[in-house]
Amino acid sequence: MHYVYVHYRKDDNLPFYVGKGMKRRAWSRSSRNPFWKNTANKHGYFVEILLETDEESVAFLIEKLVISSFKNQGFCLTNLSSGGEAGPVGCVQSEETKNKRRLALRGKPKSEQHKRNSGEAQKGKGESYLCTDLKTKNQFYRKTFELIEMGFDQATIYKVVSGKRKSHKGFKFERMPNGSATNH
Repeated sequence: MHYVYVHYRKDDNLPFYVGKGMKRRAWSRSSRNPFWKNTANKHGYFVEILLETDEESVAFLIEKLVISSFKNQGFCLTNLSSGGEAGPVGCVQSEETKNKRRLALRGKPKSEQHKRNSGEAQKGKGESYLCTDLKTKNQFYRKTFELIEMGFDQATIYKVVSGKRKSHKGFKFERMPNGSATNH
């Protein structure tokens, strides 16, 4: 079952995010953009499910229409896209961008606490995958647990990676070596 949801700020009931999801996605705080996180942390939020449907294409269409309608009404949304994409809005960064980021961070000392926190944050999060939407050709990186939260089946992802299946829910997955994926 697919659905379209809206996140509203608790303090003034204004909408700040529109999404399409399955299962518990509307209530999940993970895999959200920094603007969403800042708004949710500052104002709190509550969820409204606008539509439930068996048709993913219908949910994507309604998501786009609601985002467009809210923006036309002057609401400031934290959505980074106009909706209708399968999966998150993360993107594959160019080598030039990656190199600029590496150079900017090079030589900056990291505290022991930072190192411990970084190591702990990566434990148990699973492997990274390059995900390709076969319809739009959009690509993004995600870890196993994030793909499961988005409604993908772990066993089927492995079948696609191993070549036993061509795709899963319109996506192709490629396992990335540790440390090579830039996560959202």
